[in-house]
Amino acid sequence: MLATVSDKKVGIDTDSDGIYDYFQAEVVSASDYYPFGMLMPGRQVGMGINIPGGEVSGTTEVNGYQLPVDLVLSSRSGIEPSEYVASNSIELSGEFESGATDEFDAYIADESYAGTGNQYTGGGMYGTAGVYRYGFNGKENDNEVKGTGNQQDYGMRIHDPRLGRFLSVDPLFKSYTMLTPYQYSSNSPIGSIDLDGEESKVVVHIFGTSQSKPILTIEKEDNNIPIQDGFHYEVHQYKTFNNGKVLNTSTYNYIVDDNTGKKVFLFGGLASAEKAHSSPFGFRLSKTSISTISAPWMTIAEKEIGQVEIKEKNKHNERIIEYHSTTSGKFQDDETAWCSSFVNWTMEKAGYSGTGSARALSWKDWGKSTGGEPVFGAIAVIDYGGGKGHVGFVTAIDGDNITILLGGNQGDQVKESKFKRKDIIDYRVPSKYTIPSSDRQLKKKSIKGNKETQKSTR
Repeated sequence: MLATVSDKKVGIDTDSDGIYDYFQAEVVSASDYYPFGMLMPGRQVGMGINIPGGEVSGTTEVNGYQLPVDLVLSSRSGIEPSEYVASNSIELSGEFESGATDEFDAYIADESYAGTGNQYTGGGMYGTAGVYRYGFNGKENDNEVKGTGNQQDYGMRIHDPRLGRFLSVDPLFKSYTMLTPYQYSSNSPIGSIDLDGEESKVVVHIFGTSQSKPILTIEKEDNNIPIQDGFHYEVHQYKTFNNGKVLNTSTYNYIVDDNTGKKVFLFGGLASAEKAHSSPFGFRLSKTSISTISAPWMTIAEKEIGQVEIKEKNKHNERIIEYHSTTSGKFQDDETAWCSSFVNWTMEKAGYSGTGSARALSWKDWGKSTGGEPVFGAIAVIDYGGGKGHVGFVTAIDGDNITILLGGNQGDQVKESKFKRKDIIDYRVPSKYTIPSSDRQLKKKSIKGNKETQKSTR
């Protein structure tokens, strides 16, 4: 069900004393959909036909245009619309009046109807069919192409909800070879939302138990602990496939404000969620707060290990282009230096705002400094001079002079690499992040390969 509510207040006078007792929102339209987004016949209210001074009974499609079946007009303000149109009948009630110089047409549409009726100045149609442009999944309708709700723009591709298919090939089809390149939400429209024509997102509510060792379970409503009114929990799950096999599954947990839609990142991975306990606001980790979770963005970053540039001419890794999309540059290749883009993407997925810049040195003033101390998950900033630099996440140390960073564009891929500690000018963490004491004790680790340089990180 998708309902469109206007900002108009409808006054209700229950005892006819001329004083409104309360107000109701004006529901301009409400529509039921099949799983892939096709409108259910006869399951719409209004469908955007909201003609001033008119009462609509039923809607239908005539020559690709949505029209009232029956229209009763009781008043008219100004000189618009210049044409009233319906498919079955138009009735002027006893209260209806028009000005002396006010002229308009009223007629029943047939298959030659060209969509000129029920319009206001500027060519728009009264109601959401012409003004409110969005439909299923909040995506923009292209009603003028195939009729109301029969084509939608998802950004990356165009979707036909009647077919449950996109009209062009999935830009990420090489990573999802088990699926048709025209599929919608990985052919799972009940459990998934298609984000933008590229990836599907699984969204479910989380409920907790009142056992001695509380856990989070998915779609388990018995013994659930209600959270604060106006909020709910979501699990966002992303899966990456290759030749029919799941390479990795990324699970991110959020608490969501129902009024604003704002998401607060809780923790990554259901394994961490098993440590949660209930509180009046929701779930928090045992004996700690959300802000003291061990670098939650690292769970996300680690699952990207192995993403690598494609060396073939005119071919690029779509995942790296996705990293770039979180920066102002929005580069469409995997050759432009992308270490900062990777860090921006990771922090955004974790619910933090990054710098929005593809420049590595943009991170030197971001968040707050650790005081020069390398701690797990901190963003290490390297300055090579001349405006050139590199950024990555601290994971470990190798002796007194080497810091190991997990980052992008390290040897053209996401991996752990060794860096000279003297080249790192600072370590940064989010402003409101509290560093757990355990993260100050970095693990000692030895990895193969030479130390990264300006050339190997471009």
